[in-house]
Amino acid sequence: QTIKYLNTLPNTISITDVQDDKEYQKKDIDLLWEVSDNNKKCIHSIEIKTDEYYNTKNFFFETISNMNKGTDGCFMVTQSDFIFYVFDKINELHILKTNETRHWFNKNKNNYTASYPSTKNKKGEILYYSKGYPVKIDDVKKAIYVQTIRLQ
Repeated sequence: QTIKYLNTLPNTISITDVQDDKEYQKKDIDLLWEVSDNNKKCIHSIEIKTDEYYNTKNFFFETISNMNKGTDGCFMVTQSDFIFYVFDKINELHILKTNETRHWFNKNKNNYTASYPSTKNKKGEILYYSKGYPVKIDDVKKAIYVQTIRLQ
C-alpha cells in the first residue's frame, strides 16, 4: 500500500525496496524514494512500521529490540529520513520525520510508561522481550508535524 501511494505522487521518480539489502538492514531502512524537488533529484530513505491493531491509537517507539542482548530498538537506530507508520486495519499512513520525532520523544519519554512485548516461536514459547513506549498519536501530532494519509 505504501509503495502504491508513493507512486501516485507527481514528484515520485522511483522507489527501491532495500529491505533485503544487508547494508540498509544495518541502517534500518526499508525503501529509497527518489523524487524531483524543484527540478533536482533527491533520495529520501524510509523505515516502515506496520501496526495491525490501531485500537490503542498509539505509535509504538521501540527503544530496545532484544532485552537479553541489549540491542537498541529500530526507533533509536534507524538512519532513515522518515518513518512511515502504517495502520493496516484502517488503511492509514502517518509520516514522521525521523530525527525530529526521535528528538521530541527523547525529551518527553519520561511522560510515558515502557511496555515489554514478547517475541514467540511457532510453539508459542517466548524467545525474548523488547522494550518500547506506546505514545498517543495525538500527543505526537500536538508537538510536531505528522502527515496523515488515507490509503486506498
